Amino acid sequence: MREALTLALQSYEGAMVIVSHDRYLLRATTDDLYLVHDQQVAPFDGDLNDYHKWLSEQQKASRREAKPEKTEKKIEHSQAARKEQKRLDAEFRRQTAPIRKKIDKLETQMTDLSAKISEVENAMADVSLYTAENKGKLNELLMQQAEAKGKLEEVELEWMELQEQLEQMETTFKTA
Repeated sequence: MREALTLALQSYEGAMVIVSHDRYLLRATTDDLYLVHDQQVAPFDGDLNDYHKWLSEQQKASRREAKPEKTEKKIEHSQAARKEQKRLDAEFRRQTAPIRKKIDKLETQMTDLSAKISEVENAMADVSLYTAENKGKLNELLMQQAEAKGKLEEVELEWMELQEQLEQMETTFKTA
């Protein structure tokens, strides 16, 4: 069904806006990406991997902003308050360590799978593959490509779910 939707969207000649978490669908059907952030919409210069990097940087910046800034105008925290904050930060890191470790592992898998897909697609660019005597090799490459794309989609979906879970934990931690 997803393949039929992809083909229908690809053959559509008008303009359309697609909002989806399905990276396969986005890669297959979009020419331009737009970023909706801070109540603004702007063209996004990059691909979905660049968006992934941008999102990670935003999360890191958000965590940095959540920590209180030290300025001369602010009253310095007492030593006990700083100690308590360090304890809370350590507890948060401890609680989120398994999720962050899994996210890192998934990011490595996404990079490896993207490289595999590129490698297969480069191999498929060889015109001699499309002759009758190389049909078996072409079919093998097509299977490798489909398998890698399917696995990449699964990994990206799991990464997205873990990112959302981590964001929820951060929100809960900040309000606690």
